[in-house]
Amino acid sequence: MKTSSSDPIITNLTISIEVISQPAIFIEDFFSWYHYPDAMHYLHRLFKLLFQKAKKKKLHNTASNLVFYYENLVKLLEISWVICHQDNDQKGANLYFDLEGQQPLMAVSMYVEQRHADRAFDFFPRDLSEEELLRPYDVFPKMFKHYSLSKWKEQLNNLLHHAIDRFQGDISTDEFNLFWTPRLLGKMISACHLIYVRELCTPVALQKGKDEEQQADQYS
Repeated sequence: MKTSSSDPIITNLTISIEVISQPAIFIEDFFSWYHYPDAMHYLHRLFKLLFQKAKKKKLHNTASNLVFYYENLVKLLEISWVICHQDNDQKGANLYFDLEGQQPLMAVSMYVEQRHADRAFDFFPRDLSEEELLRPYDVFPKMFKHYSLSKWKEQLNNLLHHAIDRFQGDISTDEFNLFWTPRLLGKMISACHLIYVRELCTPVALQKGKDEEQQADQYS
């Protein structure tokens, strides 16, 4: 993606220039804060609160947790926008089964970290199509085909306020596409998690990270 730090779209991002140049930095952070099932739980919690009447909303500590989740979801959205403008054809998370020796699609290592293999059922990305499960990078162009980045951020901001406002009336379908908004956000989280697992948690990726750390220590 050819941009400079002075471009308007870049200066309006909440993520740093370092993260823009290396999106995996924040993806790794996001899934250290939220395991995949937890990330999806909070997303569903947002939309559940959206439809509840004011008196039935049970916020308590949920409100602060949702605000923190919202802030990180916005950053993940911005990361997805950055990724969308990159050349992703040869990225490691994309699987091509015409290659010899490729692991089967349903292999646990294709969608969950080894340490969570005993809970693999909870981590399977059920909201992705077969094509998206093979090539998670295909999710991002679809997201920004429906809404621009600025529109997505506006949607998320409105969503948060509607979800945690005890005095909010019935939600208007004019404000949210109640089909595409949660579906695409779920796809985004799932795609980012597959990138995290396949590119950052595989033995090859982990060894590469260790080698880079050792090289950095030599020059420090």
